[in-house]
Amino acid sequence: MKLNYDMTASEAAQVQERVNEVIRDMPRDLDEVGKIKYVNDYVVSHTAYNLDSLASPYTPYSILFNGEGVCEGYALTTLLLLEAAGIEARYISGEVASGLHAWNLVRVNNEWYHLDTTWNDPVPNQPGNGRLDYFLVSDATLRADHTWAFGRYPVTATQNIQL
Repeated sequence: MKLNYDMTASEAAQVQERVNEVIRDMPRDLDEVGKIKYVNDYVVSHTAYNLDSLASPYTPYSILFNGEGVCEGYALTTLLLLEAAGIEARYISGEVASGLHAWNLVRVNNEWYHLDTTWNDPVPNQPGNGRLDYFLVSDATLRADHTWAFGRYPVTATQNIQL
């Protein structure tokens, strides 16, 4: 059996160091929603959607060091940053009209919400113009254009969080 990894051990260590730096730079007075918005805004403003990334576009390494990647990279990076910020989160996979897709579930005030940093990032890339259309939304909202194995993940709150 031969295993292939998308990141080397060295890249994984670099990712962890960068995650720690990003979270160290986060303002200390943020509540849970503020921390999640900080992570969303960081990922969206530092990343361009690109399948032809210099490194594997499916990895946090490509997102954090090349500023490019695809949904899996966005979701995994978002997961690492949220966990480092002390926010409970999960990686979720499903489908959208164009095919397979990945995003996150985030727990806020003991309720779950969807967070799709990929779809909050406009294509073509528009630095500084991130959206919040997929920021802490309910199952009902996300079902409009995403599908997933509903029984495999926690049910979300019934209302979206409004900023």
